[in-house]
Amino acid sequence: MTLTHCLNETCPWSGDPVSVNALTRYRNQVVGFCNPGCRNKFDKAIRLFDEALEAKGQATPLKQNFLRLADYNSWMNQSLYARISTLRDADYRKDAGAFFKSVHGTLNHILVWDTTWLQRFTRHEQRYVSLDAIMNFPKAKSHDQILFDEFDALLEARVQVDSILEAFVRETREADYEMIFTYVISTGESFHKPFGGMIQHLLNHQTHHRGQITTLLSQMGVEPGITDLLERLPDLLPEPKDAA
Repeated sequence: MTLTHCLNETCPWSGDPVSVNALTRYRNQVVGFCNPGCRNKFDKAIRLFDEALEAKGQATPLKQNFLRLADYNSWMNQSLYARISTLRDADYRKDAGAFFKSVHGTLNHILVWDTTWLQRFTRHEQRYVSLDAIMNFPKAKSHDQILFDEFDALLEARVQVDSILEAFVRETREADYEMIFTYVISTGESFHKPFGGMIQHLLNHQTHHRGQITTLLSQMGVEPGITDLLERLPDLLPEPKDAA
């Protein structure tokens, strides 16, 4: 972050010019303060109000969306794995031309992706305790690595990772989403992305590959069941109108 990207020129606390070493992010914009102490006071206030809202069951809209997607992923995985368990092993492992060849390969890829990103997120400065358990999982070396060759072991890992993912989303705060997160891939290349967008990317990724699996199941004569997010949305009765 630099002063050229800063939304304001003077500190809202003191009225003094902003300093390059006292910048932060607010609603995806760079905002500045005259010194790190003022900036830290602002960051602390944001976090305090976010926590107070959540204590009242009023999660911010973006976090509410993340919670909904995490719940949807857990529900869909439970449903999909139940249907996959009825397949013959030969069909389960058959190269059917999907990106990761088989149902088995695709399920492993989804788990590789989730564990890889959650392990990266352990290096976030907020130090999420909900992610401690993810470090017990194997560190993948490639996107097509088979982490678990047996279906039962893969199912057990899937349930555990879904639980970790939901707990992680519950632990995050709105202010965290606006931070820039830096990560390094296996080639040594570094990237700097908005943290909230990366969480959304992680939560969205499963849907793409589950769509491939439901296609394969249909081709094998297995009904994939309901897959719409709509199924997880509550029915909300309209507020009664006041009598005229």
